[in-house]
Amino acid sequence: MSERVSLERNIERLAGLWPSAGFSHDWIALFRKEFTDANQHWLAEAMESVKRSKASHVPELKWFIEEFREVGRRFSAAGREPVTLEGKAKAKAEADERERREVEAERQTVLEELSALPPDVLERLRQRMSEIAYLRPFAVASTGPVSEWKPIARGMAWALLHREGMR
Repeated sequence: MSERVSLERNIERLAGLWPSAGFSHDWIALFRKEFTDANQHWLAEAMESVKRSKASHVPELKWFIEEFREVGRRFSAAGREPVTLEGKAKAKAEADERERREVEAERQTVLEELSALPPDVLERLRQRMSEIAYLRPFAVASTGPVSEWKPIARGMAWALLHREGMR
């Protein structure tokens, strides 16, 4: 069972974690005022983090405030456990997968739109691409069926089609 955490216990822990600090009554009063209504578990975690990250024998109150806010950011509004490295990795993988699906959907839309163009419009598009220096390599690569073009060539053609209203 985990230890009961209270403001008084956290204040006691200050003296244990920084024995040479000699906290004044005024410093403790400021600490108490800042953290009276705070989540004491978060404060305990913030204190441990300050101890691990700061080499000073006398901690500054602002370090606790900043670290407390950081701990709070790691907790969800619903009060779930702090975000772990595994949780971050899972969230990133999910975001990457969503982005991959979005990109694939956009590629499919571009492919379908270009494939639906009449041959004469497609030829005018290729011709216009060959007239623009930075698009010339894509015009050369844009021969044959649209489905065989490289995705970058389809994207450039699609952008030019829309920019110049060539439909």
